Amino acid sequence: MAEKDISEKALISLNDVFADIVNGLLFQGRQIVCEDMLTDASAYSTYDDLGTQRYQERDVAKYLVLDNGERTRVRIAFLGIENQTGYDPDMVIRTLNYDAAAYRAELDQEDRYPVITLVLYFGDRPWGKNKTLFDSVEIEEEYRPYVNDYRINLFEIAFLPEESVRWFRSDFKIVVDYFIHVRKDPDYRPKDPVRFQHTYELLLLMAALTHDHRFVDVMEDDDEGGVPDRMESILERAEIRGRAEGEARGRAEGEALGRAEGEARGRAEGEALGRIEGRLSVLTSLTKKGILSLEDAAKEADLSPEEFQKKMDELEQKE
Repeated sequence: MAEKDISEKALISLNDVFADIVNGLLFQGRQIVCEDMLTDASAYSTYDDLGTQRYQERDVAKYLVLDNGERTRVRIAFLGIENQTGYDPDMVIRTLNYDAAAYRAELDQEDRYPVITLVLYFGDRPWGKNKTLFDSVEIEEEYRPYVNDYRINLFEIAFLPEESVRWFRSDFKIVVDYFIHVRKDPDYRPKDPVRFQHTYELLLLMAALTHDHRFVDVMEDDDEGGVPDRMESILERAEIRGRAEGEARGRAEGEALGRAEGEARGRAEGEALGRIEGRLSVLTSLTKKGILSLEDAAKEADLSPEEFQKKMDELEQKE
C-alpha cells in the first residue's frame, strides 16, 4: 500500500510540478515560487489521542525557502490528492489537526514559519457545505464571537474556470484541462500539442484520480511505438485497447459457440458480440468513473438499467 501511495503522489512530489501548482492556484499563474526554492519536508506528524501518540500523513509537504537578506521559510503541503475525489465533511477538522501539529512542532524552534495546506479536490460534483469550522461544528450564536473560525484552502479542480488552464506550465496543466472539460463533455479530447514532461508519473496520477486502469495499462504498449506523450493519444490508445479487449473476449466466446453450432455462425456471432462487448467495456469504464450515469450508459447500449448493470457485473467477473 505504501508503494502504491508513493507512486500516485510521484507527479506532485516533483519540484517543478509542486511549484507550478502553488503558482497556478495561489497566484493565478504569476511565477512567485521557483522549483529551486523547494526542499522536501516530512509529510508525517504526531498527535496525542488520550495519551496515545498517533501518526498522521499529508500527501506531499515541502519547505519554501527564500533568501532575500533574511531567511524566510514557509511550509506548504497538499492534502487529498489521489483519494480526494469524494466529499469529506470532516476535511476541515482533519486539516486543522495537521496544521496544529505542524505549529506545535515549531514550539522549540527559534525560526518559526507559517504553514499553508492546500486541499485538492478532483470530484465531478461540487464540494459540500463544510469549508470552515463554523460549517462543520454547531455553535450557538452567543458563543460564536469567542470561537476562532478556520477555513480550508479548497480548490475544486474540475470547477476551475476554463481560463485557469493558462495559469499552469507543468504537466499539472494537462490534469487541470482534462478534469475541467471532461466534467462538461465526457467525449472531450484535448487538442493541446504540449507533450508530457513526466509521462509515467502523470499516468500513475491519472489512474489514481479516475480509477481507470487503462491509464496504467497503456504504459505496457511499448510494442506499439512506445508510450504516448500527449493526452489525446493516451485516450485514443486507451479506447482502442478497451475495444480490442472486448472484441477478443467476444471472438473467443463466439468461437466456442461456433464449435457447437457451426463455425460460420460462431464467427459471425463472435464478431458481433465483440463489437457489443467492446462498446459495453467503454461504457462501463465511463460509468465507473462517474462520467456517465447508469441510466445514460444503459440508453447508449440500448439496454434497460437492470440489463446494463447485469452486463457490468458479468464484465467484472471476467476481468
